[in-house]
Amino acid sequence: PLYRPWRDAVEKCGYTSCIALPLIEDGKPFGSLVIFDEQPHAFDVEEAQLLEELAEDLSYGIKGLRLKDESKREMEERFMLATVMDQTSDGVIILDAEGMIQYLNPSFVTLCGVPAAEGIGVSIHDFECSKRNPLFYQAILSVIAENRVLSGHFVNTKRDGSEYDMEARIAPVFDDSGQVVRYVATIRDVSESVGLQRQLRQAQKMEAMATLSGGIAHDFNNILAIIITNMEMTLEDVPEDSPLYGSLELVHKAGLRGKDLVKQFLTISRQNEQPEKIVQLEEIIEECLPLLRSTLPTTIELRKNIDTESGLIAADPTQINQVIMNLCTNAGYAMQENGGILDISLSDIRLKDEDIVRYPGLQPGDYIKLIVADTGHGMTGDVMDRIFDPFYTTKKQGKGTGLGLSIVHGIVKNHRGNITVNSLLCVGTTFTILFPKIEKDDKNVATNLAPKVITGQGHLLFVDDEVDYMAGMKKGLERSGYVVTAETDSRRTLELFRENPDIYDLVITDQTMPHLTGVMLAQELLAIRPDLPIVLCSGSSPGTDSAVNPATAKALGIREVLMKPVERSEIVQVVKQLLQPESV
Repeated sequence: PLYRPWRDAVEKCGYTSCIALPLIEDGKPFGSLVIFDEQPHAFDVEEAQLLEELAEDLSYGIKGLRLKDESKREMEERFMLATVMDQTSDGVIILDAEGMIQYLNPSFVTLCGVPAAEGIGVSIHDFECSKRNPLFYQAILSVIAENRVLSGHFVNTKRDGSEYDMEARIAPVFDDSGQVVRYVATIRDVSESVGLQRQLRQAQKMEAMATLSGGIAHDFNNILAIIITNMEMTLEDVPEDSPLYGSLELVHKAGLRGKDLVKQFLTISRQNEQPEKIVQLEEIIEECLPLLRSTLPTTIELRKNIDTESGLIAADPTQINQVIMNLCTNAGYAMQENGGILDISLSDIRLKDEDIVRYPGLQPGDYIKLIVADTGHGMTGDVMDRIFDPFYTTKKQGKGTGLGLSIVHGIVKNHRGNITVNSLLCVGTTFTILFPKIEKDDKNVATNLAPKVITGQGHLLFVDDEVDYMAGMKKGLERSGYVVTAETDSRRTLELFRENPDIYDLVITDQTMPHLTGVMLAQELLAIRPDLPIVLCSGSSPGTDSAVNPATAKALGIREVLMKPVERSEIVQVVKQLLQPESV
């Protein structure tokens, strides 16, 4: 029944005889040769044998054509694979079952710095890749020994001595019977992504430092304020020729150093926000050069290369000076034994969208690029990973605190900039800093004026919950000519003011106090007397919950915000300026 339609169709065409012969390849039929004739019994035995031979010839010919097509496809596939292997950015090395190198693609040659001619036909046991990472090759050998897949991260070194991070995967290749016929290893240069991860970790470390700094700043500032204020007055009472004077002066200086140390902690954590001015970066460099020239050994050549139209940035001049001095001092230390060249350069740079990946945190635009480069001993990758960590130093004990570059990092980030470091052992180190560039405005360029130590007159209401600090500051202000009513309770202070608000010329208040904070107290006082000058002192670092933003405070009517520890000369200067501005 299955062949009935075929038979009916053949009969309609007038055919009465048919012979069908199989087309066979490797003992299996893959088709048939069918011949029809109009005569009945048209095919005798002899003709049938001839047709069988024809079918065999056709089978052979078709097989040959198929093999040719398969060979062509295989060649095309091999060519495509070879093209991919040659053009891929991943390095590829192929070994035979005995570990002999059969193939190295161009990327492998580039990444490892080994010419292909030195590798092809060489056993992996004898393959030399200059300063190769032995762990990578041990991994290959373990894969060969155990026929397993292995992947991991390695740091390799090219023949030129440069290091790079790579991800590698090594695997055996099996045939249809399960036998290993070769091994394939691929490597990928991940230096850029590792660098970005390193920068992310650094940012996280600095955030942790910010939390620590903010937590301790308030208590330290209050303690230092008591020490500094009382030592100032004690030094005034003791004659300079007294045996005690030198010791007291050392205590006072130690207090000031402690004050600077707290500021450095806040700078590291980017919480020490100072009012920015428009500064000429070139002028700050010029100020640093004489001091550097006098402190660096004569074996170090100091070079300057200024190539910028304006060089103006919005910054704290003192902090930028600190950045330059810290970087140059470190460079000098790296060259103190053998001398070298310290190069300070300044130039303009415009960042485009595609440049931002190299400068995390920055936006496209115009920047001033400051480069401090030395020809010292250089650094290893491990050292560069930790170079901005607080208290990390490679200097001998007593030669450094490990805070210098942490402070530099904090200052740069606080000024919306970016800092990177590149270094090679025995070649040198280069620090590159980018600051946002601003347009020139001569009226606002910063000038440094020395503060004047003055005295004044007036009735001051002073409140601070730290009893010792309150007592010391009261005594100091009285020595400067003021009448001082001092309190440690903010609620009691408000009661005193309500009783007779007009007898006080100015109020000085701490910010962090029980019951009423300094801001809350100021609002109550200003509601009674809106013209009252108020100075707010805070021992909390900017950025913490208890800190006060100067702009916000002034919007509430507070005239000045000072950060503890405040020296007497500083607070007297502010009070005098508020009460008798014409005499300052």
